[in-house]
Amino acid sequence: MSNADSGTAAARRFRTGGNGRLRLPGLWAGPALALLALVLSAQPLLAFQSDVKTLAVPVSHLGPGWTLVAENVGTTVDLGQSYTGQYVNNFTERFAIFMVVQLPNAAVAELSMASARQQGSEGEMGSQPWPSLGDGGGVAYAIEQDDAFLSVFAFRVDNVVAIVMAGGPTEQAADVRGLALGYTVLQHDRLRAALQGALSPTDAPPTYPYCGPGQTPRFQSGFAMLQEQLGSKMGLPRECEHSNPDNGDALQKTSTGLSIYRKSTNTPTFTNGSEHWALTPEGPLYWAGASVDPPAGAQAGLQP
Repeated sequence: MSNADSGTAAARRFRTGGNGRLRLPGLWAGPALALLALVLSAQPLLAFQSDVKTLAVPVSHLGPGWTLVAENVGTTVDLGQSYTGQYVNNFTERFAIFMVVQLPNAAVAELSMASARQQGSEGEMGSQPWPSLGDGGGVAYAIEQDDAFLSVFAFRVDNVVAIVMAGGPTEQAADVRGLALGYTVLQHDRLRAALQGALSPTDAPPTYPYCGPGQTPRFQSGFAMLQEQLGSKMGLPRECEHSNPDNGDALQKTSTGLSIYRKSTNTPTFTNGSEHWALTPEGPLYWAGASVDPPAGAQAGLQP
């Protein structure tokens, strides 16, 4: 199948007939709806300072092959302003959704995140808390339905709640999660820039260390599989994977530490500076100390 045919198949898979919108099963829509239900109960809102659509990551920042297939801007007395953009990739069976909800102040936005964090702490809908994401911490969801996988991240930056979703075939779950994390980085940084009045007037895509044109930081291959095990411990990718010229290892900084692929042992590892994790053929290993490689006393599993 050609790239174009693959993109067409992806569009058919995720759209409903005729209206061009992506088909999200009720279970998939749950995280977003849970947030919006609480947001809708908020106090009447004040006038906003900016166009909410400008706060969402535009399709031009997503990389090659992405197409905007549907968007919606909502304005109500209770909700204030919300924007949702739905995208499919013409080269892969992937889709993405960005939703931003601008609230009157940070306190109301924080209330809207409380329910999602509670879900994360209780593990509902495959969720887990992400303490280092956004203001006050975010939450991640991993949802499987039939042969499809959806990765969702929800967080707050000041008075804006953002929900980032990426979906694709279940067999590509680790890479889909890596894609969602990369796009969460884009959305998070865009909101920070907007808060500081630093959005580019030309809306040029942001640049990150070691990333080429059209690239965004994301975990791939071994790092993606390791992140699937570690979750929020591994944080968000802050640069693209790159080689260490001294030994051929692959390196990638994250918001919580450093990912290292040890070429000599074919082992992806992660360290937060004092603790280390590695993904080996025998399973994950944990150890503390200065050693980059698992010592003889490394513990099986993820926890000390």
